[in-house]
This record gives sequence, C-alpha cells and structure tokens, in this order.
Amino acid sequence: PINKKRGWWYGAQLKDELPLIDTLSTVHSATQGDTCQSKNSQLSTLNSQLSSLLPLSALESDAAIITIGRRSGEGNDRALEGDYQLKSQELALISEVCNAFHDQGKKVTVVLNVCGPVCTADWDTLPDAILVAWQPGQEAGRSIADVLSGAVCPSGKLPMTFARAYADHPSAANFANLGLPFDGKNKSFYHYSDHPIYEQKDVDYQDYAEGLSVGYRHFTTAEVPVSAPFGYGLSYTRFSFEDFCVQQHGRDITISVTVTNTGSCAGKEVAQVYWSNPTIPSAPRTQLLCYAKTPLLQPGQSTRLTLHATQSDLAWFSESESAWRTESTGNVLELRADANTLLFSHPLTFKKALIRPCARVLLPQ
Repeated sequence: PINKKRGWWYGAQLKDELPLIDTLSTVHSATQGDTCQSKNSQLSTLNSQLSSLLPLSALESDAAIITIGRRSGEGNDRALEGDYQLKSQELALISEVCNAFHDQGKKVTVVLNVCGPVCTADWDTLPDAILVAWQPGQEAGRSIADVLSGAVCPSGKLPMTFARAYADHPSAANFANLGLPFDGKNKSFYHYSDHPIYEQKDVDYQDYAEGLSVGYRHFTTAEVPVSAPFGYGLSYTRFSFEDFCVQQHGRDITISVTVTNTGSCAGKEVAQVYWSNPTIPSAPRTQLLCYAKTPLLQPGQSTRLTLHATQSDLAWFSESESAWRTESTGNVLELRADANTLLFSHPLTFKKALIRPCARVLLPQ
C-alpha cells in the first residue's frame, strides 16, 4: 500500500516492513496485484525457501550483490538499533549469502546506500568487498553499476570515520535523548543562566564535553581502532607517492608530490596533507590541511600534484588569549593515505608566531 496523501517526501511506504530476503515469486505476486501477506507469514514463507534458493542462485550466478539502505532526512536523529547497527535480518542475509556463494568460490559485494556511517565491525570480514555509495543522488543506479562492472575505477574517500562501535565516539556519553523518555522535567530553549541544573541528564539538552575530539581527531589522538578511517578508500589499481617536497615563501607554503599509477588499470588518487604540532596544549594528533586529486592516470603514468597553504591555516584557538595562534616551531606537515596511514612528514618553522586576537564578546561570564 502506498500513501498518496502525505506529499512527495513521504514516498512509498509499506504498512509492514517486508523481510530483506525476497524471492522472484513474491515480487511476481506483488506485481500481479495479490494482497500482501502479513509480515510474519512472509517471513515464515521466505525463510523456509532460503536454504534451497541460495545454493541454486550461487550455482547459476557469477557473483552476489547485497544492498543495505538507510533513509535520511532532517528533524530527527538516527537510532542505534536497526539504523546505525544492522538489523538481525540484514546480518542474516549477509551471512547466508556469503556462505552460499563462497562455497562455490564466488565473490560477494555489499553496497551501502547510506548517508552516514553504519556499524560494519560485526560483519565486514564476511563479504569480499564493501562499496559505500554515500550520497549519489538520482544517478545512484548508473554510478553504482559503473563501479561494480569495472567501467569506472573507484577513487572516493570516506568523509568521516567508520567506528567499530557507537560508544567509541566521545560524544556518545552525552548525546541527548538517545533512548530516553521525555518526562517534561527539562524545558527546551532555556538558558543555562536561568536553569543551571537540569533534573535529568541528556534530556532536552547536550553538553559538548568532547571539545575538539570529534571524528578522526579523536580516533587518531586516542589511537582507537576503527573499521575504516577518515580519508580511506580502495581502488582497482595501485598508486605510489614519491618526491614529497615542501617549500616556504614567507607565510606561504607550497607542497608537491609525484603520484604514479603502479597498477593495471586507469584510475585516480587523492593526496591528503595533514599537519600536527605536539607543543600545542590538547591538540589533536593530526588535522587535515589540504588535499588534491589526480587526473585519470593510465597504468604507469605519473603526475605532479601541487597544493597550497598559508601560515594562518595552521592556526589553533587559544581560549586564554581569545586569539588564533600559529606557532613558529613544532609544526609538522604530513602526507597520509588516510588519517591513520602516514607516508611522509616534513618539519615546518616560521620566523615568528602569528597571533590574531578576537573580540571577547562570546566569552562566558
């Protein structure tokens, strides 16, 4: 059944969620106008067919492709169970398909059609590959097909960390309203000055106690193991980085590196430049400074990438001084394959520290 009265955003919604393991016969019945079975009846019918369908499919097919999708929108936060964490049916689907196809020596790819990270730690060793489609828009079908078929060599990089567990994020300790009932004790939009003590923790307010420890800055600094780090992404080919060079002209910084396609097919690669300074109080282990992508490189072809930055780009905010500071010493530029993988490093010094004071208008009283 489709609700046609809720607007375009509502989309096609089933009253009862269909099981993820579908069959051609079920799809055929639905297209012929048969009344949908109840959820429990469908689960019972389809699960009973699974043991016979998968081995046959594994015999007749070249490979298996599983798609895991998530809806997105605004106005509400994601849930842990069944959203960030895969549903039990999804985990069963991945396990059963992988077992059946691997028994025949055939490969399995999981496509994550998602707009944010999902937990992969409990199943990422089962399939042969995971393709994160992320936010491909209306060309999703063609884009995914091009990558899976090999018409296009993937060259994307993750824009955020895929943690091994939700609790590994420091914000998890203070995230508001996650599974907690609203009992009316705390009131929205009240100022701390008016209500310094809230009666129930994490309901209707949030303390950002993690400070700068957000995303890869936390995981690299605390050395927390992850499923996939920020900036990570595989390809059908391989690349090498050579001749990493840093030049300074006053406050201007020029970074260059040679990238070579050492694999067997054409592809693109991204050079990621980070910076660090261990002398800065509570500074993250490393922070992204700039990046650049190569053109399409044929096997054996090289290109020289040039990136630019300034002294101001290496600034950190000193709360005690209410100023942005760039230290004259202790700075290090790093070429990384991703946030966790260091390739080259180069020390960087300036004639003097750069200090840019800010007005104290937002300083807590």
